[in-house]
Amino acid sequence: MTKEVLRDVVTAASSREVRDSLHKKFASSTKARMIQIHVELVNAKKRDLSTTDFFCKIIALATELAATNKPLRDDETLAYLFAGLPVEYDPFITSMTMKFEDLSLDDVFAHMVMFEAR
Repeated sequence: MTKEVLRDVVTAASSREVRDSLHKKFASSTKARMIQIHVELVNAKKRDLSTTDFFCKIIALATELAATNKPLRDDETLAYLFAGLPVEYDPFITSMTMKFEDLSLDDVFAHMVMFEAR
């Protein structure tokens, strides 16, 4: 336990007070981080990143968001991914969104890599 955390709980009279104090302390920072991650996802652009690097960036942010107990569904993750792709990827995005079956992140990644290689 860090000195800062210990300082916040040392005067607690019960384990419930410790839990409530810690929850209050970390809940606001978790919410702030959750908002920050959403902003990063909205602003994420492929630009000069490779397909693999861009995909991994989006997945890393989605994974970090899941750690705040607010995981994204795959379709939400794909929406952020597609929104960050340049106009050259429009045919790829169209072909992916026209599929009737649910898109898995792994399948989309494989198709993205093939599209980039063309």
